[in-house]
Formats: sequence, structure tokens, C-alpha cells
Amino acid sequence: MNSRLAATVDGNGGQNPTYVEAYDQLDVNVRYAVNENLEVFVEGINVTGEYQRSHQRHPNMLVNIADVEPRYNIGVRYAF
Repeated sequence: MNSRLAATVDGNGGQNPTYVEAYDQLDVNVRYAVNENLEVFVEGINVTGEYQRSHQRHPNMLVNIADVEPRYNIGVRYAF
């Protein structure tokens, strides 16, 4: 479980501050060492599909909702 704390971003010339709301996302990582040199892995990032919101002075002043889709990676690592 990864958590991102709330933050303030000043990217609009100092008019209104933009707040990025805190959110949680679930990441999964599974690795298997076949032998000393070979490893296979599967990982999922944001598997629950949590979104990120940002707003200005009041939470009703919504600036952006980022619908961040889950990402999956499958791979093999070999060390020489």
C-alpha cells in the first residue's frame, strides 16, 4: 500500500494555490528466483485504480481529476 500525502503546488502565477489531495494506491510485486542468475517477476501498480484529485482554495473548486489506470509488468531478469 502506497500513500501520497496532500501537497500544495504553486504553478499558476501566485493567484490561487492548487492543492493535490492525499490518496492511497495498492501496488503488488511478486518475484521468483529460478536460480542464482535468473529471476522472473510480475508487478501491478495502482491495481485498485485510484484517482488523483486537485483543487484550489476550496475542495469544490476542482481543478483536475487524474484517472490513473492500473499498470502491469511481467518480466525476466538475468545477471551475468
